[in-house]
Amino acid sequence: MSDYTLFDSAAGQFFSTITEPKAWAKRYRNEHPEFDENNLAQNPLYSTYFSKEFVESILNQARPASSPCVGLRIYRGTDSNQKQHTILVGVDPDGNDILYATANDGTANADQIMVGNYGKGCPPDCGTSGTGLMAD
Repeated sequence: MSDYTLFDSAAGQFFSTITEPKAWAKRYRNEHPEFDENNLAQNPLYSTYFSKEFVESILNQARPASSPCVGLRIYRGTDSNQKQHTILVGVDPDGNDILYATANDGTANADQIMVGNYGKGCPPDCGTSGTGLMAD
């Protein structure tokens, strides 16, 4: 028996106040500090910025009308150098990851991978206003 719930393409909702997401982000930073007790860098990844154009290119990718991209799934990953990354992938109406661009006839184009990475990680690119979710 699986603990997974059925896929809901309408998943997601906004927080009702800013207090809760700020508390969650701060708790995560406290649980994953930039430096350990010996002052050794831990290289945590608190957030990743992706441009609107990049996100839209995943969401608006060419797909058959019967199987459009309905949203994003966000993965956390670690490369061979132990650097953390955020991975974006489109999702079809059945909840399946869309790994490749698809031709009009429904065949996958393995030469055009539609899984994204290489946004701007925080740290170091955390913004400068001091008013976002990184603010205490």
